[in-house]
Amino acid sequence: MFIRALFVPLVLLAGLAEILAGQEPPDKALTQLRGVNVLIEPLVAIGPSNSGLGFDSLGLKLAAEQRLAEAGVRVLSDSQWHADPSLPFLDVVARVQRDSVTGDFIYCVNAVVYQGVVADHDVRLLAAIWESRVRFGRASVATAAETLRATALLAIDALAREYRASNPQRSRAVAPQQADLPGGG
Repeated sequence: MFIRALFVPLVLLAGLAEILAGQEPPDKALTQLRGVNVLIEPLVAIGPSNSGLGFDSLGLKLAAEQRLAEAGVRVLSDSQWHADPSLPFLDVVARVQRDSVTGDFIYCVNAVVYQGVVADHDVRLLAAIWESRVRFGRASVATAAETLRATALLAIDALAREYRASNPQRSRAVAPQQADLPGGG
């Protein structure tokens, strides 16, 4: 009985050893990632009194594209993605609700990489091939927009880290030049 009680935790710790050491196992979906288009959804406000938050989805999209490009991910422009919608896209969604007592915002941010797949009988579906940890929190009215941006960037950074771990040969050691970014010259 003592050996069984000791064995189970050791097996669990052995599986976590690589992750705890900062060496996550490669994600097969990320090793086969041919590129990704970044989609930042408009802010989803639940309930009344959520207007005027000032969520800058375009600025967040540009920051996300730069961080992913720095990690070696091929960032697809909107026109490239529309030409081949079977290519993956990163969908970042932020939801907020106003706390009626304190006036603070309660938020939830999630990022998912989807890819179009064809199932039996030519049925086209979207499959999630990577998903961030869902992040919840509370922010004051004064800090809500920046908190949402920072939280979304944490999710995007998680994708960049996992991509680097899965594709060490493709990851860039230096930041990309402006010409490497979509729309860059």
